[in-house]
Amino acid sequence: MLLVFLLLLLLHPPLVSNQMTDAEHQGIVELHNRLRRSVLPEAANMNQLIASATLRNLAQQAADTCRFEHNYGGDYSGLGENLYMGGSNASLAVMLWFIERENYRLSASGALCGLEYGNGRYPQYASSCGHYYQVVQASVREVGCGKKACSGSSLIVCEYNSGSGSPPYTAGPSCSGCSSARPRCLDGLCVPVGTSGSTCSLACQSCTKLVGNATGSCDCSGSYVPCTKCDSDATQCLNNGTDVGASLTNCSCVCPADFYGDRCQ
Repeated sequence: MLLVFLLLLLLHPPLVSNQMTDAEHQGIVELHNRLRRSVLPEAANMNQLIASATLRNLAQQAADTCRFEHNYGGDYSGLGENLYMGGSNASLAVMLWFIERENYRLSASGALCGLEYGNGRYPQYASSCGHYYQVVQASVREVGCGKKACSGSSLIVCEYNSGSGSPPYTAGPSCSGCSSARPRCLDGLCVPVGTSGSTCSLACQSCTKLVGNATGSCDCSGSYVPCTKCDSDATQCLNNGTDVGASLTNCSCVCPADFYGDRCQ
């Protein structure tokens, strides 16, 4: 399916156009998310990307220079960046970055790229996985892209709120390793509390199992307390309530005066 999609993109003529439209930009964000949820092996901690107006502006500034070189320092410090020079189809650029995964393998010994494991399918890019790493870096949360027509070609730039590392994500069942800042799951990607359509991302702590993905309640039999529920508050008990002792077999709170309920709400 990946190669079919790439071939369809290649059939489009390499038209050159100026800045990216809002619709095109949103499509690029959505394409990133589709690719991020498709990684193999599956990612336990892959964040959903959202569009950033700040990063989009920086990407456009970089594209406007028509210089096919990375940007460092100043407003670009700490950011991740992918570049492409060619036709103006930004989706094709993202797919070409992502297809570097054919040179990548995540094994028990760690992440290996291209000639490092001697099985790269694209020898001309055999040592290259950096663009792929950036597209699927689990910790990245925001992306912004821009493009500019430059002497018969287009320069396409995407800026990310953080750089990439190796391995780019933790392998495991999708959303099983989401952070406390993004403890819920939407189509295999980690999202913040309150995201429409999201479900519990297995955030029960010290518990034997989750009871119902939709409700986010925890089965804490076996003397496990505290028992953080689905939305993953740092402390289960509110309003200065305290967790009951570990000798008890359920998750409940001792509440101060005037506060009641399972969390002292």
